[in-house]
Amino acid sequence: MSRPSTTGLITRPGAAAGVTVTTGGSSFTFGAWVELAASLAGDSALAGAYGLTSGSGLYELQFGIGAAAAEVAISSLIVDQANPANTGLNVILLPVPVDGLASGSRLAVRARRNGGASTVTVAALLYQGITSDHVTTAAQPHTYLPYGTAGVALTPVASSWGNSAWVELTAGDAAELAIAGITLTAGTVNVQWEVDLGTGAASAETVITTLRSDTAFQLGFTNRYLPAALPVAAGTRIAARFRKSDASATGTWLVSLLYLHDTALLTPVAVATAATYVWGPI
Repeated sequence: MSRPSTTGLITRPGAAAGVTVTTGGSSFTFGAWVELAASLAGDSALAGAYGLTSGSGLYELQFGIGAAAAEVAISSLIVDQANPANTGLNVILLPVPVDGLASGSRLAVRARRNGGASTVTVAALLYQGITSDHVTTAAQPHTYLPYGTAGVALTPVASSWGNSAWVELTAGDAAELAIAGITLTAGTVNVQWEVDLGTGAASAETVITTLRSDTAFQLGFTNRYLPAALPVAAGTRIAARFRKSDASATGTWLVSLLYLHDTALLTPVAVATAATYVWGPI
């Protein structure tokens, strides 16, 4: 069972606007790694990021540790920017912090987006010496599927709250996944929407969770997280469908699955005081 942390957030670099990160010149191509901290002052956990972009689109901020030119990716944040002039990216928090960043580690970030070259101002949000057990590790990163794309297309139907067809997000992974949420494009404005996530064979999907939100005034990508990560067994096919409040069959809607990789949340844990099992960490 998780417990709250008594550790406050810090930023790296501290007391600065952040570092300028340039995306690759073609769609979903990474730019160079940029150093956020040469040496972490204590054992740390990545909690999220602050970002501000120069161009609209879907961005992946990938964080890594290690020496220059030998960085090892530990987690990705998917962030959207529909109108940089009005809003910026501001603060994006991971649903579960990534722990295990050892004291003295070098921390860096790189970026890519669904478009040409752009710049992002980035600062990492960290816990130092976190006291909570509500964490994952660098071996269990926060990432997304289908990886390296803007998502899979969902085709709306011409009826209010009518379901789209199911579209596969993953045929299954060798490791267990813990679903954190989704990223969804807004194909039209001023509508409410729901996305079902389902498991099972094509044409025989079973809904396992539903996420709901709206597009109030502008198009763009929207992250929606579950209040708690939902584990799915290794090898499980996951698909998505959606519906919305208006009867328009227009607009480009895309969805990606946000998840934690290889979490082992489904492993039975023995309870010492009784001959029973409970699911997940205790």
